[in-house]
Amino acid sequence: MIIRKIHPGEMDALLTIIHNYAEEASLTLPDIADEISDTVILENIRSWTVQHNHFVEVGFEGEKAVGFIAGNVIQLPWSKTHQANISFIYMLESHRSMDNFKALLHRFEEWARLANASRIYSGDIGINLERSRKLYDYLGFTERLLASKDVK
Repeated sequence: MIIRKIHPGEMDALLTIIHNYAEEASLTLPDIADEISDTVILENIRSWTVQHNHFVEVGFEGEKAVGFIAGNVIQLPWSKTHQANISFIYMLESHRSMDNFKALLHRFEEWARLANASRIYSGDIGINLERSRKLYDYLGFTERLLASKDVK
């Protein structure tokens, strides 16, 4: 697996893997199936790939996207300290291994250091909490609380 920034002609490959992510997520979060919009996804990917405070990289096996990691860095409102946030980390089941996830995280960590982040946060929106807990524990994260509430 080679991890790198996506090229403009590869948007469909990333869109396909994002659909895989959404399909898996919809098993526990059915609203995602109704909310997903290819137009919005493509707008966000294009925007994130050019903003210095956002990060998107994709794991490729040949021309097939098999995983991705995306996030951002922000300055904390109470200090000059920056933190990086992983918004998404996903790997096709066929390529899920701790080594592949570790490789994705390594790329994100390199970028976070360049962005002067002192800490990386990540979580799970409810797709598979136990799997995510094991992954983040393996990758050296300290568990925190992430909670959500609908405001509809």
